[in-house]
Amino acid sequence: AGKGIDFSATSGTGTSELFDDYEEGTWTVGIEDASGNASPTTSTGYYTKIGNTVRVHFSFINNIDTTGLTSGDIFRITGLPFTVANGVHQGNFSANLLNSASRVVPFPNAMNNTTYLQVTNVGDNVNASYMPVSSITSGSTDFAALVLIYATAS
Repeated sequence: AGKGIDFSATSGTGTSELFDDYEEGTWTVGIEDASGNASPTTSTGYYTKIGNTVRVHFSFINNIDTTGLTSGDIFRITGLPFTVANGVHQGNFSANLLNSASRVVPFPNAMNNTTYLQVTNVGDNVNASYMPVSSITSGSTDFAALVLIYATAS
């Protein structure tokens, strides 16, 4: 009666067997640096939330414009549709960074109690570190990602 699907006839020790939290939607994918300076570049992202698990993705952020961003600051992807919970368990990340000044594999990280992702550079002969804005070739770098966040704030 509009209150969810009740699975209480199944065995288990969970505290709730009522499936009552499902949502799909879009979100505005933005770019900023760690100082909060925003890029004019945006894209549309998509999400599916089932319980406290959120899958977010965006096909491409094309031709990222770094105008107004501080070169040495950390590159962030902003606008997540939910706040990431403290102590979040993350997984199933994939990303592509095309036409970049950097020759590394980007690894998006959901940051606790925020609505953004920071990107870690991972690669051969590279110390893992957060990607600086200087890794982006302004006007020609494209970025795509699929991120599964296992917990969100209510």
